[in-house]
Formats: sequence, C-alpha cells, structure tokens
Amino acid sequence: MRENAVFDVIVQLLRRQFRFYAAIIALAIIGTVAAHGWSWASAVVIVIAAIVIPSAFVLTAFWISVFRNIGRKKDLGQPGDLR
Repeated sequence: MRENAVFDVIVQLLRRQFRFYAAIIALAIIGTVAAHGWSWASAVVIVIAAIVIPSAFVLTAFWISVFRNIGRKKDLGQPGDLR
C-alpha cells in the first residue's frame, strides 16, 4: 500500500484543486481569445495551458511528498528480509 501513497496524494490534490484548474484554464481561454481572436494559434495555446497547468501542480505535489518523507525513518526490516 505504501507504493500507492504518492499516487493517493496526487489524486487528492487533483480532486481538491479541480475548480482552481478549471478557473485558470478558463482564464487562459478567455485571455487568449480576447487578445488574439480565435485562431489555430489560440487553440494551441489553450491546449498547452490545459496540459501544463495541471501537470505543474501534480509535479509540485509529488516533490512536496518526496521532501516530506526524506527525513522520516522507515521500517526496512532485518537484513535478508524479502518483504
């Protein structure tokens, strides 16, 4: 179960932050279309924003969980224990 802990943290973060992601992506759409009109370039910028913004939060959550767990002692068992 421990191997899924990072995944669980990431899923929790995504669930809690979904509205925030949606608002930022909506701002990217509105801002891009308002500034440049609708074009293929606008569509590319919107798709990139829809991928990059959530990815940044996922990576941030991952590294936060990694650095939180660095100093914690883990039960590694006895030498030769193949758990």
